[in-house]
Amino acid sequence: MVTTAFLCCKAVLPHMVEQGFGGIINVTSANVARRGVAGQAAYSAAKAAVERLTEALADEMAGHGIAVNNLTPGWVLTTTTKFTKECGCPKTLPRLPSSWPCKHRRQ
Repeated sequence: MVTTAFLCCKAVLPHMVEQGFGGIINVTSANVARRGVAGQAAYSAAKAAVERLTEALADEMAGHGIAVNNLTPGWVLTTTTKFTKECGCPKTLPRLPSSWPCKHRRQ
Protein backbone atom coordinates (compact mmCIF):
# COMPACT_ATOMS: atom_id res chain seq x y z
CA MET A 1 0.00 0.00 0.00
CA VAL A 2 2.49 2.61 1.10
CA THR A 3 5.06 1.49 -1.47
CA THR A 4 2.49 1.85 -4.25
CA ALA A 5 1.44 5.33 -3.10
CA PHE A 6 5.09 6.41 -2.79
CA LEU A 7 6.11 5.09 -6.21
CA CYS A 8 3.08 6.63 -7.94
CA CYS A 9 3.80 10.02 -6.35
CA LYS A 10 7.48 9.70 -7.24
CA ALA A 11 6.56 9.00 -10.88
CA VAL A 12 4.18 11.94 -11.38
CA LEU A 13 5.55 14.70 -9.16
CA PRO A 14 8.48 15.72 -11.41
CA HIS A 15 6.03 16.30 -14.27
CA MET A 16 3.65 18.25 -12.05
CA VAL A 17 6.48 20.40 -10.70
CA GLU A 18 7.61 21.10 -14.28
CA GLN A 19 4.14 22.21 -15.36
CA GLY A 20 3.56 24.17 -12.15
CA PHE A 21 0.33 22.52 -11.05
CA GLY A 22 -1.28 19.20 -10.30
CA GLY A 23 -3.13 17.16 -7.77
CA ILE A 24 -2.75 13.81 -6.05
CA ILE A 25 -5.39 12.00 -4.01
CA ASN A 26 -4.30 9.05 -1.89
CA VAL A 27 -6.91 6.75 -0.37
CA THR A 28 -6.57 5.79 3.28
CA SER A 29 -9.15 4.63 5.81
CA ALA A 30 -10.95 6.58 8.50
CA ASN A 31 -11.44 3.33 10.39
CA VAL A 32 -7.87 2.17 10.91
CA ALA A 33 -5.34 4.89 10.05
CA ARG A 34 -5.89 6.90 13.24
CA ARG A 35 -6.53 3.96 15.55
CA GLY A 36 -5.38 0.44 14.85
CA VAL A 37 -7.82 -2.43 14.77
CA ALA A 38 -7.14 -5.79 16.40
CA GLY A 39 -6.14 -8.35 13.81
CA GLN A 40 -5.32 -5.66 11.24
CA ALA A 41 -1.97 -4.33 12.46
CA ALA A 42 -0.23 -4.36 9.08
CA TYR A 43 -3.21 -2.81 7.29
CA SER A 44 -3.58 -0.14 9.99
CA ALA A 45 0.13 0.71 9.88
CA ALA A 46 0.15 0.90 6.08
CA LYS A 47 -2.86 3.22 5.95
CA ALA A 48 -1.34 5.46 8.64
CA ALA A 49 1.92 5.57 6.67
CA VAL A 50 0.04 6.67 3.54
CA GLU A 51 -1.58 9.48 5.56
CA ARG A 52 1.80 10.70 6.86
CA LEU A 53 3.30 10.44 3.35
CA THR A 54 0.43 12.51 1.98
CA GLU A 55 0.79 15.16 4.69
CA ALA A 56 4.53 15.45 4.09
CA LEU A 57 4.10 15.71 0.32
CA ALA A 58 1.33 18.29 0.74
CA ASP A 59 3.72 20.50 2.71
CA GLU A 60 6.59 19.96 0.26
CA MET A 61 4.55 20.52 -2.91
CA ALA A 62 2.34 23.43 -1.84
CA GLY A 63 4.87 25.96 -3.13
CA HIS A 64 4.78 24.28 -6.56
CA GLY A 65 1.02 24.62 -7.00
CA ILE A 66 0.42 20.92 -6.35
CA ALA A 67 -2.33 19.78 -4.01
CA VAL A 68 -1.82 16.44 -2.25
CA ASN A 69 -4.75 15.12 -0.23
CA ASN A 70 -6.14 12.04 1.48
CA LEU A 71 -9.52 10.54 0.76
CA THR A 72 -10.55 8.72 3.93
CA PRO A 73 -13.82 6.83 3.51
CA GLY A 74 -15.46 5.15 6.48
CA TRP A 75 -16.91 1.65 6.54
CA VAL A 76 -17.91 0.34 3.14
CA LEU A 77 -20.06 -2.74 2.80
CA THR A 78 -17.94 -5.42 1.14
CA THR A 79 -17.82 -9.19 1.45
CA THR A 80 -15.10 -8.83 4.09
CA THR A 81 -16.90 -6.25 6.23
CA LYS A 82 -20.19 -8.12 5.75
CA PHE A 83 -18.54 -11.19 7.25
CA THR A 84 -17.18 -9.11 10.16
CA LYS A 85 -20.67 -7.89 11.00
CA GLU A 86 -22.32 -11.28 10.59
CA CYS A 87 -19.75 -13.18 12.65
CA GLY A 88 -20.13 -10.64 15.45
CA CYS A 89 -16.41 -10.02 16.00
CA PRO A 90 -16.55 -8.47 19.51
CA LYS A 91 -13.71 -5.96 18.96
CA THR A 92 -14.92 -4.70 15.59
CA LEU A 93 -18.70 -5.00 15.75
CA PRO A 94 -19.25 -2.06 18.15
CA ARG A 95 -17.43 0.21 15.69
CA LEU A 96 -19.71 -0.66 12.75
CA PRO A 97 -22.46 1.84 11.96
CA SER A 98 -25.86 0.82 13.32
CA SER A 99 -27.42 1.91 10.02
CA TRP A 100 -25.84 -1.00 8.18
CA PRO A 101 -28.38 -3.33 6.63
CA CYS A 102 -28.99 -6.58 8.46
CA LYS A 103 -29.13 -8.57 5.24
CA HIS A 104 -26.71 -8.34 2.37
CA ARG A 105 -27.77 -6.12 -0.49
CA ARG A 106 -25.79 -4.51 -3.26
CA GLN A 107 -24.69 -1.00 -2.48
